[in-house]
Amino acid sequence: MRHPFLYATDCMQAQSIDRSRYCECDPGSGHFACQQQLEALPLNAATTVTVQPGQWGIWEVTLPGLKGSSNGASGLPMVPVVGLGSAALGNEELLVTAERVGRGDGFGGNPLLFLKPFTTKDRNQPSLDALDTDVVQYADLRGFQLQLNKHYLLQRLPMRDAAAPTGTVTYSSPRRWYLAIYNSNATRLSQPVRVLLNVTYRDLNRSPLACPFDCSGSGRCADPKPSDSALMPLTFGGSGPSDASIITAVGPMQDRSPVDAGFMCVCKSGYAGLICEGRVQNVTVGSGEQRLGPEVLQPGEWFFYVVTVDAGFNPQSHDLGIQWTIGDESSPASNYSGAFISFDQGPLPSHALGDRRLVIPVRKSMTPYSKLVVRNKPPLPLQVPGGQLSPSGTYVVSIFNNDYSVSEPFQFTLKFFVMADQGSFLHPYMSI
Repeated sequence: MRHPFLYATDCMQAQSIDRSRYCECDPGSGHFACQQQLEALPLNAATTVTVQPGQWGIWEVTLPGLKGSSNGASGLPMVPVVGLGSAALGNEELLVTAERVGRGDGFGGNPLLFLKPFTTKDRNQPSLDALDTDVVQYADLRGFQLQLNKHYLLQRLPMRDAAAPTGTVTYSSPRRWYLAIYNSNATRLSQPVRVLLNVTYRDLNRSPLACPFDCSGSGRCADPKPSDSALMPLTFGGSGPSDASIITAVGPMQDRSPVDAGFMCVCKSGYAGLICEGRVQNVTVGSGEQRLGPEVLQPGEWFFYVVTVDAGFNPQSHDLGIQWTIGDESSPASNYSGAFISFDQGPLPSHALGDRRLVIPVRKSMTPYSKLVVRNKPPLPLQVPGGQLSPSGTYVVSIFNNDYSVSEPFQFTLKFFVMADQGSFLHPYMSI
């Protein structure tokens, strides 16, 4: 183990470490004092792992050395942002996907996926203690909160250097990464989790960009990074995709642009989402009524309705009604136990940034159909105050069949209609 200020024996004794110094750990070890033994995961291969409730699984991912770098295993070449040109350090991609498997064999769990470079200021492996850093910067927080079965993290290199001195902007291409899964036991799904991990590395000067889960089979993978730009985050240049292709790829009003995400799925007609995960239909509401469906949602599927309010809608005297019905009155509860709806002025659910204050899985922005049926069967229409809607404004209604605990398809219909203003408990900036 190499280190700038410490004796070699200190790097195995956590109590003796001055945290203003650091250890550069040998392969197979990590954490700030090199006290954590790590199994290496292979690149461009799949690995199945199991993590017990309330426990961590932590592994090491090592990228190939940079050509022309003399920095050894650490791979920490840093370049000032000023004057950086076409000779910048590489153009690489590290993509990790994680899918829950084995649910028929007693596995469940709530995995939170992390991808963190060794070369952060704290030199620590991922932790829940550092909510403002690890959970926000290095975890798939949104996928965890929505309780999705498929999780991913994608990192473009070079990246802004997390270990650079305060006030200094440098970029680096770390070669060693922690890949971690925390299996939360904070809900009723306190079970062992079995996860299929795929670690993909691409030198983008030689190979095309890989998108998570191959854009769900409903789109093509494109690189939003202009060819004449060397760094992320980026702005779209003359060689970047047009605004129209961005909307096609990720839907309206996204919080995360393709540049921020590091990839772009250009969805087929009729599909939307950051990874083209759902079907999409445009709806215009004004003075009439729109009846949609029936549609069938298979387990894990989304359906998005992009709602435009036309000039015929009078927000002073009208509210928007939404009648959502699944099956018929005799349908058993199991037919809709995974059914959720949201109404947002903002991004599609998969685009919204996760709430860093929430460290247990919650579908904060989604309302379950079961909650609506408890009040009335069939459920009463959902009501959105007209005063909260803008003429010519665009909103998104998302229907989701969550198969986290139950895997059943369901059939639904949706009706949009204008109703007289009666006062309400809903508004478009909160979930229904």
